[in-house]
This record gives sequence, C-alpha cells and structure tokens, in this order.
Amino acid sequence: MLTDDAEIQDLNHRYRNKDQATDVLSFQQYEDIDTIQAALSLHKISLGDIILSYDTLVKDAESQKKSHGNHFIHLFVHGMLHLLGYDHEHNEEAHEMEQYEIKLLAGYGISDPYRIG
Repeated sequence: MLTDDAEIQDLNHRYRNKDQATDVLSFQQYEDIDTIQAALSLHKISLGDIILSYDTLVKDAESQKKSHGNHFIHLFVHGMLHLLGYDHEHNEEAHEMEQYEIKLLAGYGISDPYRIG
C-alpha cells in the first residue's frame, strides 16, 4: 500500500506504539521461518502487507540524492525482507539484512543505499 505520512504515522502508533511517521511498515502473515517456508512451497500465498509513505519516500530520496524509483525499490525490498523474517533490531541482524538488501538491489542496477558519499 502506498500512503501518506499521516496514515503511516497512525498505523505506526496503533501497531508499534511509535507516534511518528516512518518510511515503510511491514506486517507479517507468518511469524517463524518454518511456517514461511512451508507457505512458500505452496507458491500462492500472502506473506503479509507492506505499507510505504510516499511523503517520507520523496523527502528521504531527495535529501539523500537518490531517484524516487530506486528509493521505492529499496524500501520495498526492505519491507519484503521483514516479511521473510529479517530484522534490524540488533547490529548483527542489521548487518545481515543490509547485506541482503545490497545484493538484491545490485541485481536491479541500484548501488549500495548505505554507502555514504
């Protein structure tokens, strides 16, 4: 779903108790990797929902000097990895998730979104 800052802030507050806008929210259909893998083997499943704030996407893309399209793809990949069970609450998890993002984005010709400069 593509929405605005007001709606994503409401969802972030309601479901995560964080009263602020964010760029992407993911709501998993399944909570553990075994269930996700079993569901994926059925080929036609919903992993959950990804919600992007267009307002934040545009603001962040412009401040980071990235194209809107490339930033959209990055946020979608980030959200999809959350649906697959990846997280970034701890440094080790964050590093692993970022490495997957970098690799997947490279397949679309998008440079490392975490590289500064």
